[in-house]
Amino acid sequence: MVVQYTSGHEGSVMSFFTITPRVLCGCTGSVIKSVLPQVCITVALSFLAMYLDDRDMNPFANQEQPVALGILVTFLLVFETQSAYNQFWQALTHLDGMLQTTRTLAMISCCIFERGHSTEVKVRVRRMVRLLIVHFWLVVEHFQRTGANATKDTNVHDTLRSDIRCLVGRKEFMMLYPKEPFDTPGSKSHHVAANSVQVLFWIELGAG
Repeated sequence: MVVQYTSGHEGSVMSFFTITPRVLCGCTGSVIKSVLPQVCITVALSFLAMYLDDRDMNPFANQEQPVALGILVTFLLVFETQSAYNQFWQALTHLDGMLQTTRTLAMISCCIFERGHSTEVKVRVRRMVRLLIVHFWLVVEHFQRTGANATKDTNVHDTLRSDIRCLVGRKEFMMLYPKEPFDTPGSKSHHVAANSVQVLFWIELGAG
């Protein structure tokens, strides 16, 4: 799932203080709510360690400090952070590549076909462009609702299915989501996602 963070229109000296809290405390995509218990426990243990050390009550005062272990844990954290960062940008790269391909196909559909005064060709081109958009949103729904990081937000489920419903007809919807009424919300659907390859087959048929 791609997370969109709020940012200022133009950077300024105060943007760090105004934008950063909105990024960290965002309800969607923010990691703070997931690590808040661990952060609170760590802070509490740190204050407890300082309190015991100031009063010479530290039970680990005479033990050797685990410096080597601390270095290994630091390297592990850095490695995990870099790995997650690379995976995030790899996913964005694939998504951007698919979006660029979709745009290219849409432009080819609008420009390469000799439409002239033929109404049938115009209808076919419009249908192909519409199905390209449908294919993109079906892929988005698939990745947002499947896998280990699938979103559980019912509002997101309903919004994704509503966007797809606005782009397809009733017959197409029944083919994508069999045995399901046209107005079924995404959160109450028996189908997590539709088969986007089916839409590619429709596009191929439309191209003739």
